[in-house]
Amino acid sequence: MFKDGKEVAFNEEDFKSWPVYLDKTEWIVDPRSRMKIIVNNLLHALGTHIDEDRVIGISFIPQTYQDNGGKKSSLSVLTGFKIWYIIPNNKGRVTGLVDVKKMNNKITLVNKTDTAMQFYIDSCKGSILNQSECSDSVLVLSGRQKDVTFDSKFRGPISISVEDFRNRFKKDFKINI
Repeated sequence: MFKDGKEVAFNEEDFKSWPVYLDKTEWIVDPRSRMKIIVNNLLHALGTHIDEDRVIGISFIPQTYQDNGGKKSSLSVLTGFKIWYIIPNNKGRVTGLVDVKKMNNKITLVNKTDTAMQFYIDSCKGSILNQSECSDSVLVLSGRQKDVTFDSKFRGPISISVEDFRNRFKKDFKINI
């Protein structure tokens, strides 16, 4: 996926230039089974220099499996999914700024750096009735921002720690709502 949100499919002819690949391309899954799928990062393995983050979507699309004697069902409901694999740039340092903006019970996480950032949010010292989960992490891609809304009854301090995925950048924020 490119910064403008457009997706480009990889084709088999360009396999040698793919940034990642899977060991297997087909699986047979039993209803109660689990499996581990290995994504191999060719860019890392080959030591390729990357100036911009790469965001790669890997789609898992189910198909009905039939043995030779089986009859095709007249109704099949199959649901697939897509995982996103992010390869951060491997420049020596992170350039740009991150910020946290507050408005009423909403905070906006702003990433104006050249790489994806993970925002770790801790609101456990705040006061709210029946607060079950008070910490979370939010991924914000380069050049993007995300809003996080708190319950309107929430009051108190929020600690936010921001880090990139290659341990080149760290910044902390403390705000009150």
